[in-house]
Amino acid sequence: APELDTYRIALVRGNGRWDYYAGARWAEFLPALVQDSLTKTLEESEIFKSVTTDQAGMAGDKILKTEIRAFQAEYEQDSHVPVVKIKLVASVLSYSHRTLLSSFEVHAERKAAGDRLTQIQAAFSAAFADVQKQMVSRLKSN
Repeated sequence: APELDTYRIALVRGNGRWDYYAGARWAEFLPALVQDSLTKTLEESEIFKSVTTDQAGMAGDKILKTEIRAFQAEYEQDSHVPVVKIKLVASVLSYSHRTLLSSFEVHAERKAAGDRLTQIQAAFSAAFADVQKQMVSRLKSN
């Protein structure tokens, strides 16, 4: 979603309208933040001999492409406490043949403990940690 291609922390109001938390932003551009965190998680998982980002200029035998489909806090009608929703689609490709080896979706939801930004950020952290665990599990089984 183009609404997620930003530094700003997205929210969806009960009427389905996209907005952003005032004065709040990710430490990095969201796609870069997701890529860097997934790279670190995959390195630590030791599934592969080495893991690098596409900016590193190195080529391996497999490419993992991820698409961010959801990464926002959603408020239901008349609710003041959001549910954080994260969904990523992953595709594993053969580097040499440029063919799709597998594709899967990982997702998680976490209700924030309250409507303070620190509580919402904690829900994002928990949901993203869950998504990363799912990603490692799915890649191990491929």
